[in-house]
Amino acid sequence: MSNPFRSLNHLPWTTLLLSAGLTVLVATALDILLQFAMASVPVLANFFLLGSLFGQWFFRIVAAFGIGALSVVLTSNFFPQIMLRADTLWALVGCVLLALLIKSQFRMIPTLFVTGPDYFTLMATVVGTFTQGRRYWRY
Repeated sequence: MSNPFRSLNHLPWTTLLLSAGLTVLVATALDILLQFAMASVPVLANFFLLGSLFGQWFFRIVAAFGIGALSVVLTSNFFPQIMLRADTLWALVGCVLLALLIKSQFRMIPTLFVTGPDYFTLMATVVGTFTQGRRYWRY
C-alpha cells in the first residue's frame, strides 16, 4: 500500500514559504495603504468600519479569500520553478497560514483585515487558493 504522505517529502518547501511570505507582505502593505486611505477620506472609513459587525466580518473574509488567490498568482508569476498541482496548492495554503500566524505575532504592525489564522480565515484562504488555482487541480 502506498504512502499518501510520501509526496510531502518532495515538495519545494523553502520556495513555498518564500511565496507565502511575499503574499502576506503584499497583503499587509495593501491593508496599511487602505488604512491611510481611510484616514484621508472619511467616507471610505464610514463604508468599511461603521457598518454592521457583519460588514466587518465580510471584509475580513474577502481579504482572506484575496490572500489565497494572491498566493497562487504570485507563486505562478514569481516562482516558476514550483510546479503547481493539488498537493502544492495544499502546501501553499499551509505555508500562507503559517506566515499569517507569524505576522499576527508582530503586534506593532497595524492591520484591519489581514488577521491571524482562525476558522473563517482558513476556509476563505482555501477557497481563494483553489478558486484561483482551478486549472492546476489535476496535474
